[in-house]
Amino acid sequence: LNSTDKVKMLEAFEAHNVSHPLFQVVKKQDVATFSISIPYPVISKPVDSAGGRGISIIHNDNELREAALFSSKAGISGDILIEEYMNGPEVSVEILVVNGKPHVLQITDKITSGEPNFYETGHAQPSALPSETKNKIKELAARAVLAVGLYNSPAHVEIIVTENGPKMVELGARLGGDCITTYLLDNSVKGINMAQAAIELALGETPDLTNYEDSGLCVGVRFIPSTEGILKEIKGLEIIEAHNNIIKIEITGRIGKQYKKATDDSSRFGYVVCKGDSTQDALKCCEEAINCLQFCVE
Repeated sequence: LNSTDKVKMLEAFEAHNVSHPLFQVVKKQDVATFSISIPYPVISKPVDSAGGRGISIIHNDNELREAALFSSKAGISGDILIEEYMNGPEVSVEILVVNGKPHVLQITDKITSGEPNFYETGHAQPSALPSETKNKIKELAARAVLAVGLYNSPAHVEIIVTENGPKMVELGARLGGDCITTYLLDNSVKGINMAQAAIELALGETPDLTNYEDSGLCVGVRFIPSTEGILKEIKGLEIIEAHNNIIKIEITGRIGKQYKKATDDSSRFGYVVCKGDSTQDALKCCEEAINCLQFCVE
């Protein structure tokens, strides 16, 4: 419950002195009338959704109602969270908790669309942040997974590095999606397979965590956000498939399907995963490949 209910999660962080944003819970019946108790700017989000759905930044009273209703409609219960807006680099931390001990496998740099919806447009491993900052991130993430009560579980922990240090966004008692646990971790870390280790934990076995480390390879993924209309044709695939640094190309766009303009992680035409000498090089390779593609929308 603490890992799926965003309110219980924040309450667990608060109880265990885990750094987190200021927050306010608003019930569905109060969304149209509530008074905000946190200084602007703030973020609104559903209490019970994922994948970046229903997230908006709010700068003033004029934007409050529309954004709050947008968040409410994207959730199951209709209840929403209003949170302090945290500005700074965003990362995820990939963790295995084994017998109550957190093992940090990797820190992932996250790339988002920015305002107003902050959906994810890419990831890169290992994080390019300074070592001191990464050590603080690891410490916070480890404390967070224990605060919600994880004992034998994978965890995907999201953190923003603010001017006052790292603060929790949220976590899931699960593997990271969006290629993080597959193409990224499998290339940037050696000595452990996180998916296999999660299966072993689920079977009551103890995975071997004695010999994992960075592989020395940098890898990134960039997603291709959808545009509004009916997808008629995809051009350029034959150009990029020969690129040496491309690890994976996946086109999920379907010809003839009606797409909406991207506002969350579900609205995509596909993705490209590349390797490089640095995370910057890997992401640049992804962008160059995507620029060769043409998605013809009517």
